[in-house]
Amino acid sequence: MKSKPLVFISSTSDLQDERTTIAASLKSDYEPYLYEEDRARRKSPEDRCQEVIQHSEVFIGIVGEEYGSSYKDTDPRSICEWEFDQARENKDIAIMMLLAKTPEPTAIDPKQKRFRDKVTQFRSGVWCRFFESTQELVILVRKSLTTWLVEYFVQSRENADKRRDWLSHLIAWLGISTVGALALVIGANFIFNFLSPNHTIALCGLTLSVLVLLLLLYFTEVGGKNV
Repeated sequence: MKSKPLVFISSTSDLQDERTTIAASLKSDYEPYLYEEDRARRKSPEDRCQEVIQHSEVFIGIVGEEYGSSYKDTDPRSICEWEFDQARENKDIAIMMLLAKTPEPTAIDPKQKRFRDKVTQFRSGVWCRFFESTQELVILVRKSLTTWLVEYFVQSRENADKRRDWLSHLIAWLGISTVGALALVIGANFIFNFLSPNHTIALCGLTLSVLVLLLLLYFTEVGGKNV
């Protein structure tokens, strides 16, 4: 079980120092993932990266001037663009894209420019931040993650409250239904007399047991957590 949010850090090899610096700054509060620090394993790099992205809470993409290695011969995307697309498919992951400012736009690889345009597109891209130095990059990442963490806990609390409300309503409905069913059976028994006294006592005991279990469930899962 993860004790810290898992953060997947993606970039081309020319930005490896920036990736390493970011990972070092996050290790106290997060679990940063760098593929070069992963252990040897049976899975292919593609399968492993896809697995980690799918299980990550946050995807950080650092985009510079170089496009990087191709994902595969039959796919025009770079590995970094493929990782970004994988993150986009995971609706539960927070995506933070940080683009390096460049004084000479013509120095950007044309394929990388296409990727940067894709990422920053107003209608179909993502909200990006721009940096000029490694220090500024680290500050932007830390600030973005802190804001995300607050939003994450608020959303988690809201989801927990909704779950408790749903569970309390379910327990109340089960309790009322149980008592109603008992009353219906006993009422019918007065008319048709199809239960013996022992059966009636057993039925009442069973109903009481169900109600006790429902009360225990309420105080365990709902009542105690509302304090």
